[in-house]
Amino acid sequence: MTVGDLVAALVGQRVEFVVVGSAGLRARGMEAAPEDLDVVPEPGANNLRRLLMALEGLSLVSEPLTGTWRRDAFGDMTFVAFDAPREVVADPTRPATLDRPFTGPAGSVDVMLGDLDRYGHLRPRSQMMELGGSMVPIADIDDLLALMTTARRAKDAARLRSVRDLQRREKQTERRRTEAAVMLARLGAGPRRDQVLAALDLLETGRDPFERGSYRPGHITASAFVVHPTAEAMVLVHHVKLGMWVQPGGHVEPTDPTLEAAARREVAEETGLEGLEPLGPIDLDVHVFPARSDTPEHLHFDLRWAYRASMAALTVGDGSAAVEWVPLAEVRRMDASLARPAEALSRTNVTAE
Repeated sequence: MTVGDLVAALVGQRVEFVVVGSAGLRARGMEAAPEDLDVVPEPGANNLRRLLMALEGLSLVSEPLTGTWRRDAFGDMTFVAFDAPREVVADPTRPATLDRPFTGPAGSVDVMLGDLDRYGHLRPRSQMMELGGSMVPIADIDDLLALMTTARRAKDAARLRSVRDLQRREKQTERRRTEAAVMLARLGAGPRRDQVLAALDLLETGRDPFERGSYRPGHITASAFVVHPTAEAMVLVHHVKLGMWVQPGGHVEPTDPTLEAAARREVAEETGLEGLEPLGPIDLDVHVFPARSDTPEHLHFDLRWAYRASMAALTVGDGSAAVEWVPLAEVRRMDASLARPAEALSRTNVTAE
């Protein structure tokens, strides 16, 4: 029986709980093979009765209690081990009697009540995520890390570094979600509204919408429309893989401090242009990226910024066959994905200076 089967059994009995431990980490995208299912249930007697019914239906029995959680003088919860394991009958009216692993041939469910405040702390901060086919509350990454650190289990210590890396990635993703949402709000009015709404939905529902390996439906990319110092032309690169003229841009990298910085980096890598004068967000384009041998067909939700170059010298970078300054009037006659931002730039005072 899989962890997903254990989760489904609890959901089937309408048990209210938050997933923690390795199963929570896997739901958040970490390469973690959960040995068991760790849950923090709502500590009310009725909910604990439903939990016991689910555990009995799985033929899981409680292990002897090896200790208890107590709050120290600083307010922190500390596990205090007993001198010897104690056999205690699980009683839903006494939550502490369920605070232990329940095991059997079907697997193991580790009930981690801690104290009566734990569920109340974890649940409002949790996020609904898919785990084994069920949508269930998964503890926030900060809480997962705090529980692992507090429990001091040997199996947790070995993966603390990986969990902290996951925590950093999640914090970065949230900052990027905020940056993208602010930009999309500025672009929300007008004919691009449907695409803006689709991008906002991706931000809301995608686990990591900036990861290039997210293909359903796709991921956020960043690109730039850079006008010549004289404002009479725009830089375009001839893309080797696509075989067409496009603006500089590409995937967001983990090292990019912001999405806008990703657009600047792509410009520097593909054209050699640096020291750009920012002109602000200018466009969103959602388009299909064709399937290749190693990637399926998917969507690029391309966030676009406008800049004015401070120099005219260009350098052909990796992934480009050529790079050129193309007159704005000519760009406005190209594909709509290029013509639309070029037209927007033509309507601003940047082209009149």
